Amino acid sequence: MIELFLVKDGYMLEIPTESVTWSGQRYQAARKIDAVIFYDRTGYHNPPQVIEGDTVLFKKDGNELFRGTVMDRSKSKGSLLSITAYDLLQYFLLNKEIYGSSFNGKRLDEVASRICKDFGIPHASFPNTKHKITTLLVDTETALYD
Repeated sequence: MIELFLVKDGYMLEIPTESVTWSGQRYQAARKIDAVIFYDRTGYHNPPQVIEGDTVLFKKDGNELFRGTVMDRSKSKGSLLSITAYDLLQYFLLNKEIYGSSFNGKRLDEVASRICKDFGIPHASFPNTKHKITTLLVDTETALYD
């Protein structure tokens, strides 16, 4: 059974869906969900309002497969709404930055923590790699994922 939820502070609402397409691989940046949801506000139906910036959660057979941010939505035929959500790796693909030599002498876990902090990306703790970067040869604007 597939389930799609709208995640809000302190609670989740199940979203009635017509279809869900999940694309991407586990180690691929960035994965996405395209969903067509029922959005009929007539009669007794009061579906949750899904807007850009909302978090959605996709489960199959009770297992979480995807959690991401709604980046696009559009009204489709009748009482249907199409949404597209990307996981947080999308921020690494879309954002570019010049860090240059500011990471010289830093461990990879320190670099990852700094980038996540700079862009407000939530993360768990990164394992200490113990290896320090001696020279980083990036002096042009580069996608964070690279």
